[in-house]
Amino acid sequence: MTLTYPILNRSRRVLWVVTGNDKVEMLSRLPKGDTSIPVGRIKRESAIVFADRAAAGDRNGMKTEVA
Repeated sequence: MTLTYPILNRSRRVLWVVTGNDKVEMLSRLPKGDTSIPVGRIKRESAIVFADRAAAGDRNGMKTEVA
């Protein structure tokens, strides 16, 4: 199944699952709406990010909840 950006942007909720320390940089670019990465083209207002500790790294004041 392939979902296009318009379909994803019409979703009520988008869940991102991010794992691994190699994703720290990409995860830091997400809240900035960096459109040079695919996730940057998806609306952030309805997104929830689930990240493991490795991917979360040092969030520089960003709200972080650990379950």
